[in-house]
Amino acid sequence: MNRREIVRQVLLRQADNYLPIDLGPPVSSMTITGYRRLKQYLGLEDHPSEVIALDNVILRFHPKIMEEFGIDFIRIFSKPGRKGAILQELPDGTIVDEWGRHRKLYIDYLEFVDFPLKEATITELESYPWPDPNDPERVKGLEEEARYLYENTDYVLVADTIGGIFETSWQLRGLENFLIDLKVNPEFALALMEKVTDYFVQFYPHYLNAIGKYVDVVVILDDFGSQRDLMLSPEVVVKYILPFEQRLIETIHRYTSALVMFHSCGSVYRIIPELIKIGVDILNPIQVSAEMMNDTRRLKQEYGEVLTFWGAIDAQHVLPFGTREDVRREVQRRIQDLSPGGGYVLASSHNIQPETPPENIVEMFTTAKRLRERKLSKGI
Repeated sequence: MNRREIVRQVLLRQADNYLPIDLGPPVSSMTITGYRRLKQYLGLEDHPSEVIALDNVILRFHPKIMEEFGIDFIRIFSKPGRKGAILQELPDGTIVDEWGRHRKLYIDYLEFVDFPLKEATITELESYPWPDPNDPERVKGLEEEARYLYENTDYVLVADTIGGIFETSWQLRGLENFLIDLKVNPEFALALMEKVTDYFVQFYPHYLNAIGKYVDVVVILDDFGSQRDLMLSPEVVVKYILPFEQRLIETIHRYTSALVMFHSCGSVYRIIPELIKIGVDILNPIQVSAEMMNDTRRLKQEYGEVLTFWGAIDAQHVLPFGTREDVRREVQRRIQDLSPGGGYVLASSHNIQPETPPENIVEMFTTAKRLRERKLSKGI
């Protein structure tokens, strides 16, 4: 079997004699500042295959880093539509995208600074200039790119996320406004999420018709968790949001046999059973610094037979502020907890932050590579 076939078995929890390793978006990547420090530390120049997102997160890494760190996955990204990723750039540096969202770069991150539907009524949703999900420019050349990677490399191909239903909705409305809507104006909240979901379920058939036969994982996302618990009650998530997520997952499964990875930062422990019910195959990023998420042994015991875990290396405390020995212990612990029986991909629990010492980044991947050289079921 080649690497792709071995990793598939691990993702399906059919083997545990190999440890897949990832470095990539949506949040197991790193920001541009930290990436430049890492490249300087490794003595690497820029490479034409590197890709950087608008928000300065790395989408494609230097091939030498992919090789040296033992990375098993590579992403396929949809493209901007005919209108482009940025519709307007304001004098203060704020950019307006095709959804009408206003964002501004602060150091390494694009922050949302204004919301086009913050004062909209439900009737105004019909006349809003929604992006065109059927724009052929969004998938132009993707089939050729995916085929080339599939036939000429043994990377596992991942269809990267195009956005989230809950997140896109609040990014249009404003987070505070949208959370209030869910409580006191659910009719508007549901109508807005319906519009957003309509876009996704119309777009994904085009996306997956192009690349679905080549990819093994499709990423979707919605951040429900905070540092301490869910941002919303489990009842609200289940009643109002997950039916839309299920509709999207069912659409994806109609067009590909790939597994669905659901990315949700923070403490999402209380809704894990509900995510499994709607068809989630893989949970990411396992933010172990959040409440109820640190006991990865318990997570494995409770859900490891039906769910694959992706992430879990603490990017909030251990990677940026720990010693190299701390990093080694963190990697060993998460492998011990999550890899038995398969169903674990080692990655950071969020984008590796700018202050993270390059030595710790190298230590994380060096340790992971060394440990996967053994059979994971025998004593790691």
